[in-house]
Amino acid sequence: MKKGAKTRKLKNFIIPISLKDRLVVKIWIVKGQVIKFSVTYLRKIKQGWLAIKRCDNSHFYQDEGYIEPHCHIMAYKERELYKQPLKGEPKDLLNAIIKDFKTRRKILLENYFNNNYERKNN
Repeated sequence: MKKGAKTRKLKNFIIPISLKDRLVVKIWIVKGQVIKFSVTYLRKIKQGWLAIKRCDNSHFYQDEGYIEPHCHIMAYKERELYKQPLKGEPKDLLNAIIKDFKTRRKILLENYFNNNYERKNN
C-alpha cells in the first residue's frame, strides 16, 4: 500500500429483530470513522426476503462533489416511491436509522403494504 493511502474497511452484518424481520447493515470505515453506510430493513414473506425500507449515503454525486444521505421510501404495489433526503453525520445517521427501524417496524410494515406514506413524515 502506498504511503498515505487510506485504509478502508467494509463491515457487513445482520441484526435480527424477529423471526420474520432483520436489518442488513453495511458500513465503510476509514481511519476509524464511518464514511458510508447502508441499512436495509427486510421482512420475510413466502417468496423470500422483501426490502421494506433502505437508508444509505453510498451514492457519490460527482458534479456536486458530495454524498447525499437519503432513505428509499418503498411501497408494495409501486416499489420505490421516492427518496427522502437526510441530514447529519454518517455515524449519527447510522445509529438513528437502526434505532428507528427497530422501534417503528410495525408502522413501516403497515405503510409499506398499504401505501400509506406521506412525504413529510417518513
